[in-house]
Order: sequence, then structure tokens, then C-alpha cells
Amino acid sequence: ALIDRAKSCLRNFCVDHLPRLLSLGADHWDRIDEMDAVPYRGFTLFLVPDLVLRETEEATDWEIIDWKTGAWPDAEQLSAYALYLVLRARRDRRQEPAPERILGQSIPLLDTSRVIKKWMTTADLESVRQTINHDIDTLSPLRPAGEAYDRSVFPKTEKKERCRGCLYKTHCDQED
Repeated sequence: ALIDRAKSCLRNFCVDHLPRLLSLGADHWDRIDEMDAVPYRGFTLFLVPDLVLRETEEATDWEIIDWKTGAWPDAEQLSAYALYLVLRARRDRRQEPAPERILGQSIPLLDTSRVIKKWMTTADLESVRQTINHDIDTLSPLRPAGEAYDRSVFPKTEKKERCRGCLYKTHCDQED
């Protein structure tokens, strides 16, 4: 089943997306599946966008592509990547992109009918900032790994799919 899933994802990527990427050329791929770190409120945020495109070096439009090997798209993750582009520009002392100039696409490779494609807004970035601020405020008091702490204060999510691959599983007592 896993092999069939991987084949389907790869086939859909090669048919639906690879031709455009090849025609654009690697010069337009600003970032591809590469971890980066940006400062935020005295902390470091680590992000790994699947692909960030720009038509030209001078272009004001950015495109974020987030491929999903599952069937569900994630608009909040697109907002986080858009915020990353703003914070990265600030870190590098470059012109910050306007949120309205950032196109986000969350593309489930198993079900391409469920693609989310949207131009970001200031409200999208503010919403993800609020989420990150809440998480920082909640997680900051937790002790470093290896020390005792009260697991009941660790925030729980209603979206169980977010638990898969979570780096904080050791801090959380939520059932899988």
C-alpha cells in the first residue's frame, strides 16, 4: 500500500508539476526543501518550505508550493511559510514582500482536486503570528529536555494529524 501511495504521488508530481518547474528552470527556484532559521521574538523558528519560486530576481511576486503526500491540504502552513519569507527578508535586510504578493499552494499529491491556492493577506500572517506567539508563550516555561515538568500544561491539539512527526511528543501526554 505504501509503495502504491508513493507511486501515485510521484506520478502526479511528474505529470502535473514537473513540466512547469523544468520550463521555469532552476534559476527561479528560490528555495527547495531546505531548512532555514529566522529569528522571532528572541527565539529561532525553523522552517522547511517544499518550494519557493520567483519569476525573476527583481520580481515582487513569490510562490510557495507545499506538496502533501497525504490527502489533506494545509492553509495554515502556507501562512507560516509566507511569514517566513517576510522574516527572512527582514533578517537579510532586504525589502520585505507584501503578503498580497505571495501566492501559496498546498497540493495534496494523492487528491489534486483538494488543492488550496490563495494569495496571502495581512490577516493570514497576523493569524499565524498569533498562533506562534501563543505557542511561544505556552512552551517557554517548559523546562529543558531531561528535567521534570508538568505535562498537563503542554498544549493539546484537536487536529490529531498534526501529532504525527511532532518534535514535542516527548513533552506531551496526549494519546496517539
